[in-house]
Amino acid sequence: MTVELRGEADVTHGLAAADAEALVQAMVVAGALALPAPRLPLARCRPTNLADVELLVAPSPGILVMHRPAGARVGPGDVVAEILDPVTSGVTPLRAQFSGLLFAHESVRFVSAGRSVAKIAGTEAGRSGALLGM
Repeated sequence: MTVELRGEADVTHGLAAADAEALVQAMVVAGALALPAPRLPLARCRPTNLADVELLVAPSPGILVMHRPAGARVGPGDVVAEILDPVTSGVTPLRAQFSGLLFAHESVRFVSAGRSVAKIAGTEAGRSGALLGM
């Protein structure tokens, strides 16, 4: 089982209580706790192979401006974010190459070149190699 943790900016008592309850329910479903089985919600999307997670990477340093929130569906060519160069005022759009669900993005606002700034769960990205070092 894989547990996706929230970002640094997602800290509230309400979220912590809901996440703790969800973890207990996941352990019940997995058979680790002997409690009454919870009613499971409908899946929001199909499972995604790790190889099909598209990484959007900053090509240059600058200020990260997100255009789409986590949870948004994106398609090929959609602008997901921009990198603003504070020196030249240049703007570099970061576009999705494939359709999918934007499930994570950086909470920092100044990024270095080569930094992964967003992740899109899709069905076509087809990456290979060391996938867990994303």
